[in-house]
Amino acid sequence: MKKVIFSSAVLLGMAVFCACKNNSSGTPITSDTKKEATAEVSDKPSFSTAIDYNDYIINRQKDIYNFIFKMTDVAATEPAAAEKVINEAIPAIDKIIAEIKDMPPYKSDVSFRDAAVPLFEFYKATFDGAYREIIAINKKGDKKTKADVDKQQTLSDNLSKEEAVLDVAMKSAQTAFAVSNNMRVQANTYMQQKVDELKK
Repeated sequence: MKKVIFSSAVLLGMAVFCACKNNSSGTPITSDTKKEATAEVSDKPSFSTAIDYNDYIINRQKDIYNFIFKMTDVAATEPAAAEKVINEAIPAIDKIIAEIKDMPPYKSDVSFRDAAVPLFEFYKATFDGAYREIIAINKKGDKKTKADVDKQQTLSDNLSKEEAVLDVAMKSAQTAFAVSNNMRVQANTYMQQKVDELKK
């Protein structure tokens, strides 16, 4: 059983992929073997390669997931600490959403960028809504009732359903972006390990 009842469907999808191309020696160039994708200093970010564009989105998604990992580590035993993480996450995700919305098209293509925004907005709403409700129930400690546990499960199930739809849309957009830019996606084993730990 999961340590804490939280939605995790999307963690099985987009988060565990990064993009890469082969260099002249045949070795994949990924965000793990090159500097993190960064934008040039200007009013709006600009990108010299499709990998940079991909990584700009995915690295911000990882930042959101890190808040989820951090919160779930303490949610069951330290509700106050979990609330602190939530309060940090919301403005941080707001900033991330603004950064993604400010991205230009890549070769006239905005589908990947535009698929990320609803998913990230979902996470912001989830932190400020369902996650707060789950933490409030955890605050009851030994006074938590079966009805409370059932409510947590219902919240988690509902989130998973909504999340899965948004995840599929973003994953499909990333795959299409990779295909159109001669890239391939590969599993991010570190993120997958973190996801697997969440599910235990």
